[in-house]
Amino acid sequence: MPPSSKGIFHDLKATYHLSLPLMAAYAGNHFMGLVDTAVVGRLGAIELAGTGLGGSLFFLVSLLGFGLLHGLDPLASQAIGAEKPETARRHLREALVLSVIIVIPITLLIFSTLLTLPLLKIDTPTQNTAFSYLIGRTPSLLFLYFYLAIRGYLQALSITRPILVSSLIANLFNVPTTMFLTLGDKGLLLLGIPPIGFNGWGVFGAACATSLSTTLQMFILWWVLRKIPVPQSTGGPTQKGTRRIVELGYPVSFQMLAEGGMFAIGTVLMAKFGPSIMGGHQVAMQVATFTYSLCLGVASATSVRVGYAVGREDPIGTRKAGFSGVLAGLSIMFCSAFCLVFWARPIAMLFAKPPDVITAAIPFLYFASVFQLFDGTQTVLAGALRGAGETKLSMRVNILCHWGFSMPLGIYLAFFSPVRSYGIWCGFTLGLIAVSIVLTWSFHSYTQHQIKPV
Repeated sequence: MPPSSKGIFHDLKATYHLSLPLMAAYAGNHFMGLVDTAVVGRLGAIELAGTGLGGSLFFLVSLLGFGLLHGLDPLASQAIGAEKPETARRHLREALVLSVIIVIPITLLIFSTLLTLPLLKIDTPTQNTAFSYLIGRTPSLLFLYFYLAIRGYLQALSITRPILVSSLIANLFNVPTTMFLTLGDKGLLLLGIPPIGFNGWGVFGAACATSLSTTLQMFILWWVLRKIPVPQSTGGPTQKGTRRIVELGYPVSFQMLAEGGMFAIGTVLMAKFGPSIMGGHQVAMQVATFTYSLCLGVASATSVRVGYAVGREDPIGTRKAGFSGVLAGLSIMFCSAFCLVFWARPIAMLFAKPPDVITAAIPFLYFASVFQLFDGTQTVLAGALRGAGETKLSMRVNILCHWGFSMPLGIYLAFFSPVRSYGIWCGFTLGLIAVSIVLTWSFHSYTQHQIKPV
């Protein structure tokens, strides 16, 4: 908790120090999706398209729970900043209870989204593949929510190394497991292991491997949590505390749903241009999501540092923590954009085998190199506002920019102009530019005065 009298470069260093393990952990989580894409891409365009569609539907609906659990972030970090560790621990217990409450309705909602695919005239093989993916992926949803709650508590304590270690172990487990369950004996041969007469489960196997890895990751953090002494007078979870997490978290849910929903609906619409275009889109989205995950680590660290400053009633430190996070995020995204521009084809070839899919992916990677600069900026600023306890502002801005401007524009360009499939990505880019501009001004205005802890 550096004093606000220090310069901006001191804050930037502190942000990097807290961000780096979280960045590696977020990147590791998204690397599982990259592995799915790379392995399933060897099966064919339909399997790749179905995996992208199923993954998008799972991600879209599960965001409701992600956002609710993010309500723990300002409560835990501000409690630590105010030197009330028992309050932070109690809020963790309330977040775990909330996870159990929401998992069943969200699971049912995930599968109900499949009913919309015939209405959108998605071809039947792609629909069936998406269903297979969801069957293998949804059983791990509760463990995923537990993992998110524990991670939020640990990062509020600045205990980030176990988060990184859990991600590394899960990925070391996920790569061979995905290859074996997806490709069977072919995967074993690629690993240098003799075949055993197993043909693999295809897309369903890839989803099962990711579910097993997510569960392993959660149990690692659970083991770490049990080693941390419980503060005296912590108390059990309360209805009031659970409601407070929901009050702070539901705007984050709708904010994530606004942005994530835009990308998920865009993915569904891209399926209308055929398996090759859909496969190229999926490759580019997985790569962009992986690089974007680095900024999620910066956003989480920024949220914690802003929460510390608000908890100790330091308005200058609050402002500097937020803007140092933006600088850190931009520096990372510029490096990522450089790689996507100059190595687009080699990157695409890592995740797809069919030449038509590789060719389709390259222009989308160019789009991604542009929009992720603004996506990283708005993500870090949303984290800064969340750490300050302000979650409704980001929700309003994302809904207005993405659904009032970006999505209508993308649909018009894709289906009523010669731009075709590139129109969806034009909408993505312009919407993120608008959100980043508005949130920059909003954080500047919001931190002009003393912020009351939540």
